[in-house]
Amino acid sequence: MFLLYVDDDIQLRLHDTYRVQAFYDLIYANRKHIGQWMEWADYHQSVSNTYDYIMWERENFAKGEIISTQIIYQGTIAGSIALTITDAIARQGEIGYWLGEAFVGKGIATHAGQALVNFAFNTLGLYKLVIRAIAENTASIAVGERLGFHYEGIQVKQRLLRGAYYDYHVQYLLRDQWAGIASPEFEYRLDEKTVLRPLMAHHADHLFTCVDTHRDSLREWVAWVDNHTSVTDSEDYIDRAMEKYGAFIGLDCGIWHNGQFCGQVSYNDWIVKRQTGDIGYWLAPPFRGKGIMTKAVRAMLDYGFTALGLHRITLYTAVENTRSTALAKRVGFTHEGVLRRGERIRNTFHDANVFSILSSDGDTD
Repeated sequence: MFLLYVDDDIQLRLHDTYRVQAFYDLIYANRKHIGQWMEWADYHQSVSNTYDYIMWERENFAKGEIISTQIIYQGTIAGSIALTITDAIARQGEIGYWLGEAFVGKGIATHAGQALVNFAFNTLGLYKLVIRAIAENTASIAVGERLGFHYEGIQVKQRLLRGAYYDYHVQYLLRDQWAGIASPEFEYRLDEKTVLRPLMAHHADHLFTCVDTHRDSLREWVAWVDNHTSVTDSEDYIDRAMEKYGAFIGLDCGIWHNGQFCGQVSYNDWIVKRQTGDIGYWLAPPFRGKGIMTKAVRAMLDYGFTALGLHRITLYTAVENTRSTALAKRVGFTHEGVLRRGERIRNTFHDANVFSILSSDGDTD
């Protein structure tokens, strides 16, 4: 769902479970090509193995340890590139990449690397990056050189591959040596002005500023606002959101409009085995009435039905929350009834509307 846009031809897509077959097919077709320098391709003996790998990468992303992506070239999966945070305190990371043989020599790895270096330095604020490659892997070393990485040295017999030890050629780049100024994000574009982004640790300031600025209005229907009194609270909130993401039981997205954080749309939870999910949302007052949340909810519904394979998605709103109720009807939810005193906001219980939408209900547009 979430892409880091490189150029018109190339995007980096966070691993997700609904593209498993295509990713496995690429690995299978390039097993010999990949195997020259990496043994992990041997692990992918079935689509199930690749699914497990993608779930593992999802967990690493949630922990803030590895940002691993599929490289998309002209709509097709071409390979993978990843940023590993090797030392969060010292702000250091390592970049690794591979391409299917048919995609080599097109500049794809270089352009993808430029975007990921921008993300590492300018978005995450890392200070040093390294690229390590087996010394005989001249193609990989050449990518680092094109990116402006400098030779740091050799790690002697550092890599064990199929029973033999190889030297690592190490390249480095410091933040103040990098000329790139873009600060890209992983996002889903709703339109030319509005995007969804998975909440990440570096978004804590944006979340808190929005909540704190619009606290009086939001607290009417958003119960947790009263306990959200510092950036630390936002950091803790995002930590819990990332735990859900890593456990594959939910998804919390921030909404940005014209570059400004303005709200949130979330799967509070989902149960894939039961094919059910529960959605929620909030939007700061200055951004209401622009169709922003309608587009955001429709995008999340599409993700639930298409990517997760959900059958039923539910939504609960206080009966008095007329804006939220109107939105539910606008995007195609069916009103099922009222839970008497079913929602608690601070110390008051409110009647709650119960809405649902089914995959069989048709196009949510």
